[in-house]
Amino acid sequence: MDARRNWFRGSLLLRGLQGLSLWAQDTRTWATAGLLTSWAGQGRGWTARSWLCRGLDGLALGWAVVLFAVAPYVSTGIIGAILAGGTVLWLVMVLTRPLQLTPITLAVLAFWGLTTVAALCSPVLATSAYGWGLVTLYLVGYALLSRVLQTHRDWVVAVYLLTVAIVGVEGLRQWQDGAVALATWVDQESPLKDTTRIYSYLGNPNLLAAYLLPAVSLGAVAVLVWSRWWARVLAAAVTVLAVVCIGLTYSRGGWLALGLMGLVGLALALCQVSARVRAGLVGGAVGIVALAVAFIPGLQVRLASIFVGRDDSSNNFRITVWDTVWQMVQDYFWLGIGPGNRTFETIYPYYQRAGYNALGAYSVPLETWVELGVVGLVVSLWLVVVVWGWAVGVWLTRPSPERWWAAAALLLTVGLMVQGLFDTVWYRPQVQMLWWLGIALINSLTVPKD
Repeated sequence: MDARRNWFRGSLLLRGLQGLSLWAQDTRTWATAGLLTSWAGQGRGWTARSWLCRGLDGLALGWAVVLFAVAPYVSTGIIGAILAGGTVLWLVMVLTRPLQLTPITLAVLAFWGLTTVAALCSPVLATSAYGWGLVTLYLVGYALLSRVLQTHRDWVVAVYLLTVAIVGVEGLRQWQDGAVALATWVDQESPLKDTTRIYSYLGNPNLLAAYLLPAVSLGAVAVLVWSRWWARVLAAAVTVLAVVCIGLTYSRGGWLALGLMGLVGLALALCQVSARVRAGLVGGAVGIVALAVAFIPGLQVRLASIFVGRDDSSNNFRITVWDTVWQMVQDYFWLGIGPGNRTFETIYPYYQRAGYNALGAYSVPLETWVELGVVGLVVSLWLVVVVWGWAVGVWLTRPSPERWWAAAALLLTVGLMVQGLFDTVWYRPQVQMLWWLGIALINSLTVPKD
């Protein structure tokens, strides 16, 4: 009786989680229908004759290649222009091809809808409208990437990894030759105050760490699934380079994110191997971490600083900003102040404590709460649940290489989420589009097969 009751409770919980994440084995139930297919049906004749429509896939791939190839080197304005160009491409696709409705896209639309409501209810409508426009560009970029990754996944991943290789080599050069300290805040009483923190072309060590995190999971999976030996060697080299450079950023958030990515990746691997191999994997992981902590003094100092609270000046600054933002949350609890960093910079000075100027909340969940309210926070968390639920589902039910790419995307989003708990570099376009790349990768694996 107890076993049966436990099974029932477990199955009930499983069904609840599947329902919350909109999981379904047969994704054809989410296929396009009705108005969603009407555009393609009405325009099938002329779209077949149009050279522009026939070349849309190539143009979309070129857009993705340009986006990820230049992102670390150009200004946010140029990235915005590239995203605007992608919006035009996406609109042409919408008018000539069926829309692809998936559970993840439904959750993304819900997030966009709440962002729209928060912008309309903002006390500073004009600046929130600007933030809303940026969010819209990102989400359209996600939609276009979902299309591109269905047929050109390896190309997009390869371009990103090659760009990471260039960024990483520049980071190593900075470590070797030294670099001017830019946004490299370390407590002046710390023994690491004179340590070089690399930032490569990104200008900020925390931003560099966030930019490199996806390369660890995508590169590791590329080693497993790519067929050409030279491509595997390149992917392995980039993966190692990314891990080393994340270490040299001395970004505590980046280190914590990398560690949790390793734990989640280890958990996924343990589900697929024998008991003997499991013991070896666990022992190896524990040994690597123990050796790193024991023999790398800088790692010891930076990790220890996490637990000293306000005694570390960086911690003290963040905690003070969090306290201030919490006061803003209480005044704009339900729908927030409106989206965008400009909206935050407009409202924050009314609450700011002297000497604690901030461009953001230094925490993505807290930033989401203050911008979109508690309703927007709940919808954002639901989006993450849907994405992770489908990633795990693909991992458990699909063959290789799809399951491996789902694992890579899951680890990518986990890493960026963990670092986002303590920093808001997630909002920078170089990182933001990598976040949506991960979600688009999972979404592309859920599209119904013909």
